[in-house]
Amino acid sequence: MVGDTVRITTPKGTHDVDFVIAGTGFVTNLELRPELATVHEHIARWSDRYTPPAADEHADLSRHPYLGPAFEFLPRVQGSTPWVSRIHNYTFGCLPSLGFGGASISGMKYSIPRLVRGITASLYCEDADGFYAALCAYDTPEFDV
Repeated sequence: MVGDTVRITTPKGTHDVDFVIAGTGFVTNLELRPELATVHEHIARWSDRYTPPAADEHADLSRHPYLGPAFEFLPRVQGSTPWVSRIHNYTFGCLPSLGFGGASISGMKYSIPRLVRGITASLYCEDADGFYAALCAYDTPEFDV
């Protein structure tokens, strides 16, 4: 900022402007996401699960993650890295797998409850043995008679 203007330096020079509209492009590619740098190779893509007819091939769609029913990533090689399902992808990247989700206000009415149910169920299932053991060990009387 320079006073009330924005100074932008580009390869074509320096420009003082009143506002900035940033268009960063639109592509789904898990390999470009720094937060997924150590895990993207374990995540299934549509290209891992589906081969479209030649006339319907689309490079961008084939890079989209192939998601489970609660927006969770699935292992690229089935059964190899089950921990990836603990990571949920609630972005535009869910479109081919589950329809509109995190990138569509009109889809959130349906997708948020689905996401919450899925995360809640997975957390419960991971600790089900502990919950059951605690229930079995419960021995506090309800009434003192």
